[in-house]
Amino acid sequence: MRAPLLLWLGLNVVAVLCRGELPPDQLISDFVPPAGRGCPASVREGPCGKRLLLARSADGLNFFRTYRILTDQADVPDMVVDQRGWIYVYYVGTNVGRENNKIAVAISPDYGEHWVFKRVIIEGFSGLSDPVDPDIQLLPDGTFRLYVTASRAGEPPKTWLAEGRDGVRFTFRGLAFAPPGNALDPSVVRIGDTWHIFAGGGSRPGSNWHGVSTDGVRFDYREELLLQQNGMSQAISNVVAVAGGWRMFTFSHPAPHVITPSSVQMDTAGFRNLECGWVWKKRHSNRTALRTRL
Repeated sequence: MRAPLLLWLGLNVVAVLCRGELPPDQLISDFVPPAGRGCPASVREGPCGKRLLLARSADGLNFFRTYRILTDQADVPDMVVDQRGWIYVYYVGTNVGRENNKIAVAISPDYGEHWVFKRVIIEGFSGLSDPVDPDIQLLPDGTFRLYVTASRAGEPPKTWLAEGRDGVRFTFRGLAFAPPGNALDPSVVRIGDTWHIFAGGGSRPGSNWHGVSTDGVRFDYREELLLQQNGMSQAISNVVAVAGGWRMFTFSHPAPHVITPSSVQMDTAGFRNLECGWVWKKRHSNRTALRTRL
């Protein structure tokens, strides 16, 4: 489960990525997002009773409320911005049209002023549980890479990959990451020539799986990370590229199997892989406390 969505549009900080290919005439919502309380009886936990809020920041460290709700009954958001400045927010929603507990994308062509809601389509995704926990990457050639959590019957959840060109329609590519346990809520980042994946579901409360890849398609398991801040273990929410390095956002696990996305968040900049292990330079963010439960 990720921390509340923080809409970070500081142009001096965020790298502008390559454009998607969704034609303007397709910017028509597939469904109206739910507002307020109420969750389908067929959906339990997950996005039920949760809310995606928007906040803005010029530096990615100090966030300010916009007092705007993107959608209710939604969870695990992830975001990319294309070359035009269009924002794509991927999430799991309880009500995606007539379907429940599905991945959707909210698209804004005007820096977050207006939003269009589309159901994400993954062709060839069969024999697996419904995909959840979307993590999105935008490649230099304009390809959208979507990493999701799903499982086969009788097997632990793993990370799977799909790719597309317009940010809405994807084609299933296969297994991406299978650590020695449950792989939940992936976060992917490219650092130099190496792709890194971080996922929850480790063997210890609050630990994070870590894998590496040369192509971002199939990851090899490397280690199990346990990050702590103020005596609390930290779940990795996102890792993003910034000027001069990378920044990791985390949120706390105060107790086993309990995640509180509204509690302490730290960011970690300028980490590098040494023979002796990972080196982290901690920087605290003045993160806006957002009420994300209805």
